[in-house]
Amino acid sequence: MKRTIVSLVAVTALSLAGCSGSKDAPASSDTVSQSSSSESSGPASGSDDEGDLDDEGDSDDEGDSDDLPDTLDTSRLLEGAELTNYRMSIEAESSEGETIRATAEVVVNPASSAGHDTHVVAEMDNDQAVEVMIIGEDYYVKVSTPIDGKTWVKGPIPTDAAGVGLGVDALTQMVTELVGSKSLSKVGEEDGLVKYEHGETYVWVDGNGRLAKIKGGDADGKGVVTFSDWGGDFTITPPPASEVMEQP
Repeated sequence: MKRTIVSLVAVTALSLAGCSGSKDAPASSDTVSQSSSSESSGPASGSDDEGDLDDEGDSDDEGDSDDLPDTLDTSRLLEGAELTNYRMSIEAESSEGETIRATAEVVVNPASSAGHDTHVVAEMDNDQAVEVMIIGEDYYVKVSTPIDGKTWVKGPIPTDAAGVGLGVDALTQMVTELVGSKSLSKVGEEDGLVKYEHGETYVWVDGNGRLAKIKGGDADGKGVVTFSDWGGDFTITPPPASEVMEQP
């Protein structure tokens, strides 16, 4: 199920690729992600529960099954959505038993070419952990071994990767790769959410039809993605300058 986290992998890859530059690059000013507390017309969820490959949905959001359609098309889950602040957790397991767990925060930033900033923390079975921030046009990656006493490396996002992140297009791709394109049937309410299913594919939405959690899999593995804090008032703050080594 590695493709279900393609956006997180892309963020990590571009960050690690920039860690071999010169240590003498001129400093650039740090920017802080802009927070947004406005309501969004896109998907939202009030759930703070992280994904669990064995659990099938839990939230305090009040679902109202009568107001929602009897069928749900997975290819249209994010149709018409506008990017807003949100948090996401992912747990994926391959058919070989390898697992990856990741959390992400996304904050709207009109000053960024991508339109948003991203903070990702991922953990793999081999005890390898990766922490990456993309803020404005810069990336930050936390290194396992300090370099000249610095625990973070900062550099500009490569031109050909400036749009990488977890915007609406990336979310749409992630959903498609996780659950495919199919029509799900409403099966009732569960833990405050309205539940839809088709075979081994499950989708939970709140009473307003906003995406809260998805669970699915195929021959390559299975995974769960949980969304929370849509439209929340939070920021992504870069590491202290004293802990950062600049890259060109």
